[in-house]
Amino acid sequence: MVQRPLKSTIDRFDFPDPNCPTMQTIQRIFLVEDDIDDRELFTKALAEISDTIELTCVGECVDMLPLLEELVPDLVFLDLQLPKRHGRDCLADIQAHPVLQAIPLVIITSLHAPQDITACLTGGAKLFFQKPANYRELVRHLRTILRLSWDHPGSVPPMYLQDGVFRPFHDPA
Repeated sequence: MVQRPLKSTIDRFDFPDPNCPTMQTIQRIFLVEDDIDDRELFTKALAEISDTIELTCVGECVDMLPLLEELVPDLVFLDLQLPKRHGRDCLADIQAHPVLQAIPLVIITSLHAPQDITACLTGGAKLFFQKPANYRELVRHLRTILRLSWDHPGSVPPMYLQDGVFRPFHDPA
């Protein structure tokens, strides 16, 4: 894969054919992440997992809605700590949209406070994913996330609800 410098807050990456048939339902992923290093790590990890998934990245949620409406991805990853608007506000925008609200959304953040987790999952996110400490963990976790039942995204959050409290994504492997 050729790495291109990010000339704007929007960049697209296309990966040519995976060896993982379990991920056939995910063809387009949309990432909202302001940190360039985190975007590059996510891009590299996704390319290692599948070379057929198209990834579109934006650096801020103000850039997000028009592109989401145009692309209608299969899965959205949304950071919470964004410079202009908080990710929870972006989540609310998506949930208020009649078409976009059906797209499964994964929060990807370094935050881990229980109130953030609960607010995001009750606000419409299907999964709360804490950014892992290293690249190998990112690859392993993304691989697991992409294998979840996104055809029935409503079934994902109960996997992370324990004793009435939402928990962040945890890959037991």
